[in-house]
Amino acid sequence: DFDRRRVSVLLERDGERILVVKGAPEDVLGMSSRYEELGAVEPRRLDDGAHAKANALFEALGEEGFRVLGVAWRRVPAGQDHAAVSDETDLVFAGFVAFLDPPKESAGAALRALERRGIAIKILTGDNERVTRHICAELGIPITGVLAGAELSALNEDALGARVEETNLFCRVTPAQKNRIILALKRGGHVAGFLGDGINDAPSLHTADVGISVEGAVDVAKDAADIILLDRDLGVLERGVREGRRTFGN
Repeated sequence: DFDRRRVSVLLERDGERILVVKGAPEDVLGMSSRYEELGAVEPRRLDDGAHAKANALFEALGEEGFRVLGVAWRRVPAGQDHAAVSDETDLVFAGFVAFLDPPKESAGAALRALERRGIAIKILTGDNERVTRHICAELGIPITGVLAGAELSALNEDALGARVEETNLFCRVTPAQKNRIILALKRGGHVAGFLGDGINDAPSLHTADVGISVEGAVDVAKDAADIILLDRDLGVLERGVREGRRTFGN
């Protein structure tokens, strides 16, 4: 299910069957009732104090630009051979996995060049707002409005159409919500391009007027795209726009 914000897998550990859940930290924490603490023999109850401490760490990592996954687990019956959504309860929270994925140094200049040519830049991401704001600051992208997936899901098509005009930062959005955003832009009379390289990006690449992927993308994304960039550099897009307009003018 591409719209879920977490993944569950079954593992064998010391003869026991363990369900491991990883995904959006707020989701994983919400499904956990206990947590592991370094040096403790048994998991402890995830009370309000422990929950606040975990949230504070999550927010601090986001402020520093880290992308964060929450990880939790629980024991399941030995005969269970598949992971089910109904199993994602009463978990033991294990901790966070944090990693940096900084933008290329050339990305900021390329995005500004596109804007100078009348192309509005909108960021559609599954990341949380803190991480995305940090990346926007690194790229020099001014934020004109923010819309989170939870709020977007409550909007009808007319309301979404109004919000996409003023908003350039869409956080914690699912693949289906990305598709809704692109459709709203098209209904508003805009020509929408979408750049993506993952399996989840395939619907949006297909819906966009111009679907753009990269040579290293998964095959599904490349099949759905209209254009494949052989060089992972946003400057290629700006040069392509310039040459395309020159050719059209001639």
